[in-house]
Amino acid sequence: MQLLNRGQEADYLKILSDLEQRDFRDSQRSAAPLKQMPDAILLDTSHINIDEAVNFILTCYKKVV
Repeated sequence: MQLLNRGQEADYLKILSDLEQRDFRDSQRSAAPLKQMPDAILLDTSHINIDEAVNFILTCYKKVV
């Protein structure tokens, strides 16, 4: 969206590929690799809408407060 707002072309598949490559590199580096901590809660928004994501967050928050 940021690219489009600046009048630049945005190729979804190229952007997705770039993000996947970045995440792979970050997760494989020897110094401070990107990884989910054992006690972290994963919020995968691939197949849910914003309202569902917010509800999930609030539910998790209420469990620990």
